[in-house]
Parts: sequence; structure tokens; C-alpha cells
Amino acid sequence: MNIAAALKELQAARIETLAGEAPAAFAYGADATFRAPETLLVVIPATEDELIAAVRILVKHRIPMTPRGSGTGTTGGALPEKTALLFTGRLTACRIDAGDLIAEVEPGVLTGDLKRAAEQQGLLYPPDPASHEYATIGGNIATNAGGPASLKYGTTRDHLRKVRLIDGTGEVRELGAAVHKFSTGYFLPGMICGSEGTFGVVTRAWLKLVPCPPFSSFIEIVAPTPDDFSGIRLLAPAAMEYLDIRAGELVTGSRQSYLLVRLEAFTEAELAEQERRFTGRLTAAGRFFRIGRDKKEIWAVRELLSPLSYQLGERKTAQDIVLPFSRIPEFLQWAEILRKRLPAGMELFVFGHLGDGNLHVNLLCGDDLAVEAKLIQREIIVQTRQLGGLISGEHGIGRERREALGLFIDEPTRELMRGIKKLFDPYDLMNPGKVL
Repeated sequence: MNIAAALKELQAARIETLAGEAPAAFAYGADATFRAPETLLVVIPATEDELIAAVRILVKHRIPMTPRGSGTGTTGGALPEKTALLFTGRLTACRIDAGDLIAEVEPGVLTGDLKRAAEQQGLLYPPDPASHEYATIGGNIATNAGGPASLKYGTTRDHLRKVRLIDGTGEVRELGAAVHKFSTGYFLPGMICGSEGTFGVVTRAWLKLVPCPPFSSFIEIVAPTPDDFSGIRLLAPAAMEYLDIRAGELVTGSRQSYLLVRLEAFTEAELAEQERRFTGRLTAAGRFFRIGRDKKEIWAVRELLSPLSYQLGERKTAQDIVLPFSRIPEFLQWAEILRKRLPAGMELFVFGHLGDGNLHVNLLCGDDLAVEAKLIQREIIVQTRQLGGLISGEHGIGRERREALGLFIDEPTRELMRGIKKLFDPYDLMNPGKVL
């Protein structure tokens, strides 16, 4: 590894760089884990060609690298650990092909900007992670990001049709095709999605779009029961979000849980029929609920939750577990028991995408309870495994969860995963140490 030689070559190619010890390098490398990045150097390409050239230079000098967008990840997947940082935030080209229902984008495009570009042509890019206004498509692909819309439309993986990837040998590969169905050999984009940059760097992506339903309605249900979970899910809403009693109290001041539902339709009559079916069921069950067409009014409790959560403690750790739908009530009951035995100064609340079983379990405390918090997180992980769940649905493994991965994926399977990575990255230069 010859950093000085690589830096000289990058500068000769007129690719912007920063030394790892430069003050600005910390800002490029820091993420939502609040861990200190260990950055060898920062590379800031302005075009796709520059990104490819930069990767090839780093590969040539055997310098490990971590691709990076906005740094919104919560698991340390894009945190440099004695690696070069490849900042892709300047690669923001975005083209909407309305005829083929395809978006062609560079990795630095913000998810919110892509959604707005599609909406201008009456189309929808469905994945909607909470960070969509400042998270990039490259990061979404790295973690297979989802959000509330996953219940109806699926996650990023369900919309990724083709990627251009430069791997750990410096080879540029085009995987998949810009079509809506694929049964022509192995569908490799699905494997790239969720690999957290450990196979290579995505330089361009082609994403499936869908027609945008023009009509929507929102329902807020107070103090829902497990029967409400299953009954409402069978009515096929577009989204189902849940807040437990502590999350509800944080936002409203009232110690109540909430179930939030979104309905979508292409005609007013279709939406009215959906509203009739949902409200009829809730009325028959004796539930207290509100319904309306204004998302900000009805879903305010969901929109305000994440920003308000930091009032509960300076240290926040979270799991985005996935459970079989039938085991969610059991987990929520267990979490309530766990909450009652937490030490003073520690808070626990659960919210998330109940419709597809993806719950965000948040633990907040001061730095003085860091050891206790780690033990509680371990309990949450073990309970998830016992209920047949997984450790992550949309945030990834990164560095924060790699020690727990063995509880969910057996060693022969992990060895197979290492073998696949080696095919793309024989020198272990692509985000080394992450995931596996």
C-alpha cells in the first residue's frame, strides 16, 4: 500500500483529494454512529469517469476503500476503518425514462430528489426511507433501504434492475438490464443490493418506476390490539406503521400506542371504497381512530418521532429487526417487560414498519450507561433470533452488528458469502471488515 504514490497519481489525474489528517476529512468520514472515522485519504470525483479512474488507482496501489454518500447510515457501513474514502456525493445525474418506467441515476442522487423527478412525470419511485431527503441512492443500494412503502411496493432491491459496478480488480461490470423482468441467467443486481460496498462501487443504477396513485388517505388508530394488526393487514393497505406506548408518549404526551395506515388509489371512488372497508372494521371493533386526506395532520406522530427521540438520551443505539408477522405481538409484549426493568436513565421504545415485520428498537441513555446498554442490545438480538427473526431489514450490518451476524447466518453460509466476495474483490479492498 503506497498512499503517497496513489495521492500523486490522483492529483495528476485532476481528481480532487484530501489528506486523511486534513480537518475536512473528518466531516467527510463521520456518520450517524458518531464513531471517529479512520480515513487514509478522501477522494472526491466529480464524474463517473473520475470515480472509475480513482478506484483503479487505489486498486493499483492496493489501498482499501470505503464508498460514501451522505453518511446517514446507523451501522457504520460507510465508516472508514483505515481506508480511503470515496465520496460519491457529486455524482448526481438523474434521467427519467417515462416510456420505459426506468430512472437512470448516479449514486450521489438524493432519494428525495429522485422521487420528485419521477412525480413530475406522474410516476413514483416507491422506496421511502425516513432519511430520503438526505440519503443517496448509492447508500440505499448498499443497505437495501425500504421504508413504509415496502409493504406494498418492496424495498430498493425490488426496484433495482441494472447496476454499473467497478469491482476490487478495477473491472467495470454491467449487471442486469434496464427491463422490468429478468430470467436470463443469474440476476446479480439483487446480490449487489445490500452488500454494503463490499463487492465494488456502484457508479450508475437503473431503477424501476411505477405509476403514481393520485389519491391517498391516512388513518390513525389509538391503542390497537394484535387482532387489529392481522385484520387490517388482510385489507391490503399501502403502509402500516406502529408506535409503541413510549414512542406515542414521546410525541403526544399521552401514553398510548398508535397504528398508522396509508391507503392509495387511482380513482376517488376506489379510495372511498377502501375507506369504507377500513373504517367499517375499526368501528365494529370499537376502536378510536381518525381518518383524513392530510398526511401531515394524521401521521404527525410518525413524522415527529425520530427528531424528538434524541431528547431521551445522548447515546442512541437501534436495531431494525425483522420478525415473522405472527410473532410481532409476542416481541412487543416482551419489550414492554424489558422496559420495566431498565436502569434509571435508560429509555426503550419500538416503532416501525409493522406491515412487513420490520421494527426499529431504540435504546437511549447517557454515556455512563454504555456498558448496560450493550448488554440490553444483546438481549434484544437474542430474543429476535428466538422468535425466528433477523437482525436487519433495511439498515444493514456494517461494523456495529458484524459480531452478532453469526447468530443468524451459520458458518458454512458465511464462508460461501466470503467466497462470493473474493470473486469480486480478491485483494479485500472493497469496504474491508464490513458485514462479514
